[in-house]
Amino acid sequence: MPEEVMTQKISVIIGLIRPGLRRTLRAHNITTLPDLITRAMEAEKDEEEETQASKAVTTNTAKQPSRSNLPRCWHCEGRHYNKDCPQAPKNKAEIGKRRTGRSRGSDFCQPHTSGAPQ
Repeated sequence: MPEEVMTQKISVIIGLIRPGLRRTLRAHNITTLPDLITRAMEAEKDEEEETQASKAVTTNTAKQPSRSNLPRCWHCEGRHYNKDCPQAPKNKAEIGKRRTGRSRGSDFCQPHTSGAPQ
């Protein structure tokens, strides 16, 4: 294949590659298809490593809320979200009992204890 035709094909292929890789590949004088494939794979690997490194930095520097900024828990008065409370009740009946001091059923209709019929 003439060198000019190969150069045009390589140029077209580079144009179809992702923009980040395209910038890297255009900086090199690539004249053969195997060279293009090798450099593209290296550039892709480098880009992936940079992405992972930046994610690690972002994750490590993400600001965690301080304990004083967290709300007071309904269950234990600690400084954390209710859903994270180690003392949180497991079922709805227990929730009502903890808030009112009585079981949930006692909040509603009580049996009549007077001697008079209704």
